[in-house]
Amino acid sequence: MVDTGFAALPHGTPLARYVKMQKIHDYNEISVVGTPRPMQTKDIAAVFKLYKESCKRYAVTFKFTQDELLHQLMPIDNVIQTLVVENE
Repeated sequence: MVDTGFAALPHGTPLARYVKMQKIHDYNEISVVGTPRPMQTKDIAAVFKLYKESCKRYAVTFKFTQDELLHQLMPIDNVIQTLVVENE
């Protein structure tokens, strides 16, 4: 992406470090406490609550309604895969 001009290197960041920062981890490299599964409509209230809590850490965020967030995150084959983790 950097070579084609689609993305730019952050100032002072070597290409090797940027590539490492952008790496998408394999499932074997991620440890999850709980049981991951595809998001379902029944999850939107809990996901929306987590989203709102997460937004508090940032000065600028999208102000999605619950329905808008559902539209953005619901899994669609070959388009988006959203997982939720169920745990106690």
